[in-house]
Amino acid sequence: MNLGTRNGLTAVAALVASLVVLLALPVVGSAGKNPVNDVVNNLRGTVNNVLGQGGGSGAAQQQQGGGGQSAPRQGSPSAGGYVPPLHGANPHGQGTVATVDLGPSNVRPLSGDPAGGDGSGEEAVVGRARGEQGADGRYNGHITVLALLGNEIIGVDTNEGESANGPLQAIQNVLNGVCSGSGQNVCLTVLRADSTTTSNGSTNAFEAANVRLLDASGQGITAAAAQSNGNISEDSDCQTAHGDTTVVDANVGGSALADVSKSSSDSQACNDGRKSVSQSSSVIGLGGSGVPIPAPGCANGTPNTLTGIPGLAPIVCNANDQSPAGAQASAPYGVREALTVFALDVGGNSLLKATTAASESKATAPGDDPDPDPDPDPDPDPDPDPDDNDRRGDRGDRGDGGDGGDGAGGILTAAGDGTGDGNNAACEDGVDNDGDGKTDFPDDPGCSSANDDSEDDGRLATTGGSLLLMLLLGAAALAVGLRLRARVSHLSA
Repeated sequence: MNLGTRNGLTAVAALVASLVVLLALPVVGSAGKNPVNDVVNNLRGTVNNVLGQGGGSGAAQQQQGGGGQSAPRQGSPSAGGYVPPLHGANPHGQGTVATVDLGPSNVRPLSGDPAGGDGSGEEAVVGRARGEQGADGRYNGHITVLALLGNEIIGVDTNEGESANGPLQAIQNVLNGVCSGSGQNVCLTVLRADSTTTSNGSTNAFEAANVRLLDASGQGITAAAAQSNGNISEDSDCQTAHGDTTVVDANVGGSALADVSKSSSDSQACNDGRKSVSQSSSVIGLGGSGVPIPAPGCANGTPNTLTGIPGLAPIVCNANDQSPAGAQASAPYGVREALTVFALDVGGNSLLKATTAASESKATAPGDDPDPDPDPDPDPDPDPDPDDNDRRGDRGDRGDGGDGGDGAGGILTAAGDGTGDGNNAACEDGVDNDGDGKTDFPDDPGCSSANDDSEDDGRLATTGGSLLLMLLLGAAALAVGLRLRARVSHLSA
């Protein structure tokens, strides 16, 4: 038997072994719906435990980021259409160079945490610049140079009346002196992170590298890598939010040479009722023209161009969501991602999502509530009768937490014992109904409220038995592959 045949049979054996494991996953994961997310959650939990950060992605996976509305499952193309996530519903402008998300959430919007924590589940964030108006009406700025597993490694933060720079500013000051001495012809920027916030807005700029080499006539080469801006400002009439991102941008002699992954988003809201959203993006450009890679729509900015390999590696170019059609926040808002790649996207969930050049904006007219609640509690339950045995119990005033009541309705309250025998919803019954190690709202990511009657969020419960069975199946598959390889070697001898 020749070497080509031997290698072919070996590849077939490895493929068969892999298929055995994949086909067995739904069996060992019968406690839930999605084996891919189970593996992802185990990995994330293990890494977090090693770092001493506790377990998993937390309950905020199912909470809304700053007052937005819960949308259908839209975290990947197989979910029926990918919707790029807004990060929080407070007014803001944001640009992000790149993110990596294991088991991306279907919840929209995500948390507004710039580091990807607080339930948004982004395992890696690079170059995120964000200017925001908080729920209290005050502005703040933030730049995440690098964050891993929801923990910021390098960042810059400002509140009103503050300015701050990145960790290499001392070196940059020297480089700026060289630039000034050359008449702005020889300039180098390294890891720029500049944030300034006032009572009227916040400007935030990140840049990994920028080189300018010009001759006396001003002609030469300029190149920038990993740029992002997140700005928000207001005057007496309007609030304007802006985000933009560029991964690579190179120019020669004043003309565009090449650019890779660019996006921008602008929103404006005015007191006279005017609202506007404008967005754009491109994936690859040469000489000022778009290149149809990986698909024609990627070159000309066609929104939501789906390409790639369905199921295995789908790709979305120019992913777009904006008001008034979008439902992630009150108008006006917009989200635009130049390039988003998924891995193993099956049944509405994917193993991994990687995004480059993501920009977003959200504006509110000056004087309006910066954090409106589009879904107020339909059952405030003043509960004047402490003995009415209703299912919510006597929760007290929402503002101060109340006294927790007597728990007669079966809900675990701040002071009540929660031992009542009411007909409780799954998200307030004190039981881990879906076996994921988290119980009730707000701790279980499958609970959108205490009245939610299901804790299931599509993620698998993890048990020792299921993990052991997966290991045994993997070992058996490996043994089969090795046996076949040995047989092939024997026949060829």
